[in-house]
Amino acid sequence: MSNTKYTRETIKIPSVEEGIELDVWFYRPSVSAAPYPVIIVGHGATLTKEIGLDVFGRRWAEDAQYASLIFDYRGFGSSGGKVRDLLDVTQQRQDYESVLKWARARPDLFRANKIVLGAISLSGIPVGELAMCDAALAGVIAQCPVLDRLGLALDTPVNFPIVGWAVVDGLRWLFGFSRIWVPAIGRPGSYAFQTVPSAFDGFSKLYDQNGLDFSKARNMLCPGLAFALVTKKAYPLKTAKCPMLVVAGKTDDLVKLHRLESVAKAAEGKVDLHVTPGGHFDLLMPGNESFDLNIEAQIAFLKKLP
Repeated sequence: MSNTKYTRETIKIPSVEEGIELDVWFYRPSVSAAPYPVIIVGHGATLTKEIGLDVFGRRWAEDAQYASLIFDYRGFGSSGGKVRDLLDVTQQRQDYESVLKWARARPDLFRANKIVLGAISLSGIPVGELAMCDAALAGVIAQCPVLDRLGLALDTPVNFPIVGWAVVDGLRWLFGFSRIWVPAIGRPGSYAFQTVPSAFDGFSKLYDQNGLDFSKARNMLCPGLAFALVTKKAYPLKTAKCPMLVVAGKTDDLVKLHRLESVAKAAEGKVDLHVTPGGHFDLLMPGNESFDLNIEAQIAFLKKLP
């Protein structure tokens, strides 16, 4: 895919699993030459790169002259993986590290001192961890990110059948048995892992904007994911090795603003918190003020990086 300002090609990057590759969209700005500054970003939760990430790759290339590597995690989208749709935050971090390693091994394509990580929603978990340990990163852009695992768990509506299956799934995971699957996204009060008011309609609109039908999506996950959330509190981002932009939605009911405000305050200047007027999914969908303010803040942040 190409136009006068960017090109996009699909590439394959090896994962840590032998024979399993990550499917990656590689965007290049047409108005500048390699080596490029680059943004590396994985999708949030079960929304793969086809569900709304193309617009960010285009805007980063067109407006900030950044290349980007936008990938599906193992088991998601077009990436390889034997078990499909398994949300594993440890595995997600490994996939980020695989793409980072690939990019750093290509100084002819990418500037080693200008590598930025991007995060959306749940991918704030691996990106937040990497920001605290990778001193070679130039920066982080995080949109409505999960940076307080326990806070997310506490803010998620309690669904007792799902809680019960989470315990069973967690025990089966611990002892090496096959996992249990439950609906991932549902309407308020329904039998699903995430049922905040904006979730079902937000997923449906994102699918629709990208020419897909959410009702035909698999929309399943293993509820033992809950244990990966409740075992850790907010990240101490004052130890971050690079500057971070966090864009939040004022009315976000999934990653609540007060959680991100607390994280930013404790970061002692390492986090620039930018608040838009909309909710979680408004930040991700073109055609509304929250999206415009979100992408404008990102472009301004990228242009300020040395």
